Amino acid sequence: MSDIALNSDHDIDVTNGEMSLVVDEPDEPEAIAQECRIALLFHRAEWPLNVLVGFPYLDQVFVKNPSLAALASLFTRGLLTIPGVLEVKEMLLEFDDSTRLLSVEFRVRAQDGGVIEDTVPLLL
Repeated sequence: MSDIALNSDHDIDVTNGEMSLVVDEPDEPEAIAQECRIALLFHRAEWPLNVLVGFPYLDQVFVKNPSLAALASLFTRGLLTIPGVLEVKEMLLEFDDSTRLLSVEFRVRAQDGGVIEDTVPLLL
């Protein structure tokens, strides 16, 4: 099965006027990385058909002085629910007070044994 590929701005990847696709399988590193990025950007109650899906950004992330340790634990648990992710090897959070930018850097071990790493910026 295929899914629409997203670019680094988390927008639909259009190359030469055509949408790019990614093979959406739990053993495809590109698909797993994209699923991780989507999951980290997904707000709880954003999808009206299941208001329990996503991260509780309003309650735990978009707060004054968020606990980075608690957020790292929250994001780690969330990434472990993604098909194809066996282990979160590293979860680093960096928060810049002046810009209110939270950088979530992660490394996960995939089902095929490969390591996938990426950074997702979140503007708080």
